[in-house]
Amino acid sequence: MALRNIVSAFRRGIVNNVPYEQLNTLSISEVAGKRFKIMNPDKTKWIYFGRYPYKDGAYIDHWDKRKQEAWFARHSKIAIHRNGMTIAAIDYPNSPDYYAARLLW
Repeated sequence: MALRNIVSAFRRGIVNNVPYEQLNTLSISEVAGKRFKIMNPDKTKWIYFGRYPYKDGAYIDHWDKRKQEAWFARHSKIAIHRNGMTIAAIDYPNSPDYYAARLLW
C-alpha cells in the first residue's frame, strides 16, 4: 500500500466532515500494529487507529460495500460510557473507532 493510502484517508475525512485543522495532523503511525495517528480534538494526545497490516485492508483499500457494511454492523455496537452517558464509539471524537469510521471505512 503506497503510503498506506493516506491520501484516500484524508479525502474521506473531508467528505465525512472531520475538521480540516485536525486532518492536518493525520500521519502514518510509528506504533506497531496501527496504521495512522491523528491529534484528538483537544490537541492533548495522539489517537492511533486502523489495524496494520490487515489481511483484507480497510474500505479505502478494497472499496467493497459488503465488507464496509459488516464493519459498521460490528463497530456500531461498541459503546463508551462518559459522564453517565452511553455513546457509540464511532460517534465519540476521542475514540479510535470515530476516525476509523470516517477515514478508513
